[in-house]
Amino acid sequence: MSTVTLNLSLSPAENVVFTVSSNGSRQTFDGPAVGVAEKLQADIKEHEYSDAALRARVLRRYAEDFDPPGFAPWFQQWTSDLDGDSVLCVHAEDVRLSSLPWEEILLPTGNAAGRVSVVRVCQLNGESHPAAAASLRMLLAGWTNLTGYPLPGVIRELQEFPRKVDSRHLQLQMLADATRAQFLEACATDGIGVLHLSPPSLVLESGQLAVPTTGASPKRSSSRRPSATTSSRPIDAVPLDDVNEALSKNRHLRMVVVNACHAGLRGCEQIARSLKVVAIGWPAMVNDDVAADFTFYFYQRLLEGRSPLLAVRSFARTIGTARLPVDVPVLWLPSPEWVSWRPFAGADVAVESVKKVAAKKRTGTSKRAGGRKMTTPTPGHPPEEAVPAPAALVQDSPAIVSVPVSPAQQGLHLEFRPRQSINPALLVNGLHPIEHISIESPSEQQVHLCIECDTGSNISTFRQTVQLKKGAVPVNTTDIHFPSLHELIDREAGRRRVSFTATLTSPDGTTISGQTRTALWMGAKEWLDQEDTWAFIPAFVNPFDEGVLKVFDYAKKVLRTLGHPNDTFNGYQSPEPEYVSTQMKAIFQTLRDDSIGITYISPPGSPVFDSVSKRPAGQIVRTHTEVVEHKLGTCHDLALLIAACAEYVGIHPVIVLIDGHTFVGYWLTDKAQQEYWGKREGRIRTSKFGEGWTMTDADELVKLVAQGDIALVEATYVCERNKTFDEACTYRKTTFALEERDKLDVVIDVFAARGEVQPL
Repeated sequence: MSTVTLNLSLSPAENVVFTVSSNGSRQTFDGPAVGVAEKLQADIKEHEYSDAALRARVLRRYAEDFDPPGFAPWFQQWTSDLDGDSVLCVHAEDVRLSSLPWEEILLPTGNAAGRVSVVRVCQLNGESHPAAAASLRMLLAGWTNLTGYPLPGVIRELQEFPRKVDSRHLQLQMLADATRAQFLEACATDGIGVLHLSPPSLVLESGQLAVPTTGASPKRSSSRRPSATTSSRPIDAVPLDDVNEALSKNRHLRMVVVNACHAGLRGCEQIARSLKVVAIGWPAMVNDDVAADFTFYFYQRLLEGRSPLLAVRSFARTIGTARLPVDVPVLWLPSPEWVSWRPFAGADVAVESVKKVAAKKRTGTSKRAGGRKMTTPTPGHPPEEAVPAPAALVQDSPAIVSVPVSPAQQGLHLEFRPRQSINPALLVNGLHPIEHISIESPSEQQVHLCIECDTGSNISTFRQTVQLKKGAVPVNTTDIHFPSLHELIDREAGRRRVSFTATLTSPDGTTISGQTRTALWMGAKEWLDQEDTWAFIPAFVNPFDEGVLKVFDYAKKVLRTLGHPNDTFNGYQSPEPEYVSTQMKAIFQTLRDDSIGITYISPPGSPVFDSVSKRPAGQIVRTHTEVVEHKLGTCHDLALLIAACAEYVGIHPVIVLIDGHTFVGYWLTDKAQQEYWGKREGRIRTSKFGEGWTMTDADELVKLVAQGDIALVEATYVCERNKTFDEACTYRKTTFALEERDKLDVVIDVFAARGEVQPL
């Protein structure tokens, strides 16, 4: 395997210098100023909750900056001369450089790059890697419910991983929802060769990266969770320095995998540099199911004798597509000498065993008696015992399978899970109808996957050929679309059941297995008050609705009566922050007074029922035009209307859901809104849709209101002619802080959501 190092350093003038070393020769290229790297870092941080495709567009804006003169021709020449696997080892001491996504900068994820891989190295030169082991001890620690909702992927890891690996070669110690003391004690236990961590994400605690663990004692939760959801556990963040100190007592540790969001850059770098081990983690957000699929796939490849580098690359090719970039884990090595390191002897042991057995069969020196392998000595040779191949590898060897076995007899297992409910608001905003697909196979083979979506009026079919390997292989769901579902949107179809049938067939057309699952299709105006749908509430806030435009026409006149005759709506452009509230006051009075004059009405008598519990769980949402034209609205309708009016004039609204009620708020400055989402210290970041624009901590909301960043408004006060805007704000601020903290469901920032959720 050919290895080239790329050393990134800073010149005295604070410019990035690219130094390439290959076969004893060195070449230097002058790159951009370090300020460009800092700006790129800031832009990436703004998109920390975005997918790989959006981040790829951000990186493309910096493509020329990170392509110093002469570097691109060298890189193209190097890649074109390669005959086999080659690795570019990136080294940078300055954190402003080491924390950039060089994997995506140098080899944009999703683009064909031959057999070239990019890894990180802590040192340019180091000692040789340790020999592959026949077996290793592994500590797998996972936290299933630190976020307030269970993480199914972590649960799958803890429950299924022990049966998916060969315990003779990977001896597991499981640690579920551990406290700080339990976690550190397990890390300090000598003899662990591999540490696998599955928290939701790393957190920033007092400026330090930390692993969130279960708090030792419960505390009062400041947000109400639905009864169907297990309440969150208190969090005790353990700094990575403390984790590394505990692990430093372990003489056998070789690799740490942090299977969590935003752990692959700074977090894994800190681990790899401190402990001089291999460290692997995700550079950005990762779906909980994808993270679990990576666990099953990655360790199976290691047990086959592959290096971590080749195992990660194999996974990337499995989930990657020809059109869309995908996120793959970042690999940190102590030095370039570790590129070819393999944790397990794996394939070598298996192949050697197979060769010995096959040789004895050819010479007639092997007999089977009583179910045990025995050997008969040949003249001049002592008896020799056959070496058994590892069970995890035997089935992968062609020499062992003498007669081809049909795929139908291979024991394939299909895991197929569509979403329980599909709302047009979710579908048009990019949420895929299929949550997860994986196929577990006992051997390498090819199958055809077919998914049929039947809406009752139309049928769409998705087909894909899947190349399986031994173990669980995930199927990328981002490309799975069904035109028949979008046809329901065009027809404004009401509630109904739709079915999804997944079928696996062999290349010769033989059906291997099939599953049918149903999902609830909801009408465009149906809204479920459930945790999974809260993040999509901004889809019901439409600033360009005709009703909003009508309110704006009246509100322009009202605004001039509140201040200067030349006043206009300008969002946050006024140098006086108080003017933001003046604009909101004009909207409030327009809805309250005779120009619109809305009356409160209870939710419709036919509520929206949850498809699983069969209990009332939502309501029909009126459009803004319906509210304005009919002059009627519920608290939810009114909050959405006020939010839409605020967004139309350039003010960033928030929707607040508490038990049985909805009200509205707004950011008093756009700077406060940007700083909040950019600097939420101590938060757990997950790939759950909406993490980048929702908050569930009531104390956090009270703090933002108290320090003058957010103002809250009781939306139903527009229905009472004797109530003022100031009274609506005072009542809502006081009542929530003193009486309703424990009733909070969620706060949704409409403006922050617009990158992912557009109006219906």
